[in-house]
Amino acid sequence: MRTSLYLPDDLAALVKRYGISISEVAQRALRREVHVMETMSADAERVTVKMRDGRVGFVGRWLIDPADDVRSGEPNADRGTFYGVAVTAKGNFVVYAAHVADRREPEFRTYSSLDHAIRDDCPSDVIEQAKTALDPDHVRWIDI
Repeated sequence: MRTSLYLPDDLAALVKRYGISISEVAQRALRREVHVMETMSADAERVTVKMRDGRVGFVGRWLIDPADDVRSGEPNADRGTFYGVAVTAKGNFVVYAAHVADRREPEFRTYSSLDHAIRDDCPSDVIEQAKTALDPDHVRWIDI
């Protein structure tokens, strides 16, 4: 299959300067993305979580099953809160948070990406675990 790939002028100049093979990089990136999409849709099932006013359900699968031992180790994290992270059959993500002693209302938030969850103050260590569960080759890049 032949296809065209648009590159903005500034990116095209950098690709040319560094002699990057667009075909090799694009194929590698597309294979990785296909793998992630296949992983997301594999083993989808009906998932429900307990809320104060009943249960909420969706079709998907847990990347991190919500359990008492799934806690954030971040410095300001509430040590009584446990988390679950799921991917839905439509490719969205769910972050579920509840308190072991029911001291606060369970939270059920949906996101189009795991990065959006981090930007919404979900614990980054929990989200990084989910990224690794979704893609075992995931690398957490740090700016040092």
